[in-house]
Amino acid sequence: VWAGVHSIRDNEGLALVVALLEETYPPEVKRHAAGVLQNCSRDKDSVGIIREHNAIPLLSNLLFMDDLTTQMPATGALLNLNGICGDQSEERQAMKSTLGQCIAIGLLSGMMEECMAAVESDKAG
Repeated sequence: VWAGVHSIRDNEGLALVVALLEETYPPEVKRHAAGVLQNCSRDKDSVGIIREHNAIPLLSNLLFMDDLTTQMPATGALLNLNGICGDQSEERQAMKSTLGQCIAIGLLSGMMEECMAAVESDKAG
């Protein structure tokens, strides 16, 4: 586990990091917060604290952003919060598949919006 995890956890920093996932923060802040939570969620002593601060719904919201670099650490954090890091259980594999599908749906949705905007632009021009 990354050495900074203990420092963040022991100094009550996990609540602050989770708060950075709220709507009011810009996407780049959310991306970095998700990365920190992905690393911290590998530490079994941090998992409960992260869950207590309502991180799961906030991380889940990030799966639907148009930014793959935000979706990936959010997915990793959710997987780690669902079980032991590196666990290959059937439940973890099912969640991994579901999270991958959520990312794919989000990407497809973004591509469809771009296509529709291009079609509308062609019609107008």
